Amino acid sequence: MRIIIRYVALLCMVINGFAQVTDQSHILRLALANQQFNWDPQAIENTDELLLFSTVYQGLVQLDAKTLQPLPALAESWSISEDGLQYTFTLRSRLYFSDGTPITAESFYRSILRLLDPLMNNPNAELIYMITNAKEYALGAEISAQDVGVSIIDARTIQFNLAYPAPYFFEVLAHPALSPLSGSQLPMKWQEPRSIPFSGPYLYAGTTENGFTLRRNRLYWNAEQVNITTIDVQLFDSEAESNDVIRREEIDWAHNFFNPKEPIHTAHRLVVNQRYASQYFTFIAESGPYAQQDIRKALIMLLPLQLLRDSGLPVATTLVPSTQDYSVVSRFRSDYSEGMLLLSKAGYPEGEGLPPLVIQAFHPEDPRILVMQESWQNAGIQVEIYSPDDHNHYYEVDPIHETTIMESAWSADYLDPLAFLFMWQSDSRYNNTNFRDQYFDELIDNSHRLLGRERLEALAMAEQYLLESGVVIPMNFLVDLELISPFMFMEFGYNPLGRQRFEQLTKRISYIYHNAI
Repeated sequence: MRIIIRYVALLCMVINGFAQVTDQSHILRLALANQQFNWDPQAIENTDELLLFSTVYQGLVQLDAKTLQPLPALAESWSISEDGLQYTFTLRSRLYFSDGTPITAESFYRSILRLLDPLMNNPNAELIYMITNAKEYALGAEISAQDVGVSIIDARTIQFNLAYPAPYFFEVLAHPALSPLSGSQLPMKWQEPRSIPFSGPYLYAGTTENGFTLRRNRLYWNAEQVNITTIDVQLFDSEAESNDVIRREEIDWAHNFFNPKEPIHTAHRLVVNQRYASQYFTFIAESGPYAQQDIRKALIMLLPLQLLRDSGLPVATTLVPSTQDYSVVSRFRSDYSEGMLLLSKAGYPEGEGLPPLVIQAFHPEDPRILVMQESWQNAGIQVEIYSPDDHNHYYEVDPIHETTIMESAWSADYLDPLAFLFMWQSDSRYNNTNFRDQYFDELIDNSHRLLGRERLEALAMAEQYLLESGVVIPMNFLVDLELISPFMFMEFGYNPLGRQRFEQLTKRISYIYHNAI
């Protein structure tokens, strides 16, 4: 039916000559899952926010979308000391927020101190714990802001002093949480984005019927090179809705929210991009038998791990995806008899005496969750499945339901094993498990004193120890699924962090014809 309507509209244009022609080559139509966005760049919680906020917020550097190498952004140049502990950045001249307020070194200093403010209790502060005294300040130690290793040299120069070398520091600096903040933004009503001064190539322009619009920020330092001038963000409650607009060719790019199993019959190309990300289950019980290591190991052995991991995604037997320089071997395997023997030795023969086990899942009808339930019930354990109604607060532990094990997923913010391991430290705000282990903490702390291969070997030892504790059950490594219009001309940058530079994208010239009669 769609083809017929287009054909009729085109005939009207030719016969009557009264048609309006709209060039769509500077408009990007982006489909995302519907959600409530908090436009505070330091409160980013998911990969959709990271993707979107990278368009309106920009920091000292940006990452090449193909190589992840650092490129100048609001900083035009930088220098690094020989020991890798001091970074000095020089800002471009005549930098402005979208409201005309100048961007200076103080704008960055203000942002960093807000991120570390102990009263904010912001988990994203852990991104910059490599900065001298940043961790101590964020955790409320009796030190002043002046003791944090960030200094304003002059209006255009800011300097960072690190407590230990961080080979991933540039990737952290490119995160929107490290973008500058205007004095007028503090305090700010982050739910009212039209009033926010933005530092990136785009700004919030207003709501639409099913989403919102971003438009080119004319005060952006490189505004003339921004090819896509408008981003039409469309939010959908279901994958079926997203598939419908893709069929009608009303979307240029659908990001992780469509049903690839349903025939769409579109010229869009499907791209599968391997992320530096994992999906896993983690035990969070803080007391009782499920907080015991032997019980956790027994429960893992009772599961058909190969079947559970056979989801079509890359199989994960470890938490951190392997790279050329980093790998860990997991020793866990499915062994029903051994699992039952461990339960018996722990005083729970045939599962007798064990309290009900509660699985918290993203989707309770997921076949994998049902397999886990059946496997443990066959061992004599009562198993319940719980899924929070509000997934925006999924990771906030609900004491009423006394969750035993939680389905989880994590996408790294930088390309380093530490991006997965830091959150299992005892003092991490991301650690919502019962895993508090001094030896693991020491392994991570000791890795900061090492370089190169020795450092990676120390991190591998920490991951091995974590896996052997039985607190985490790796399942799969994650991918991004993208449907991209054939009109998108410049190749997207596919990288493990999912970073994109929207301002570098271009579209072939296409026209939408509207009958003007």
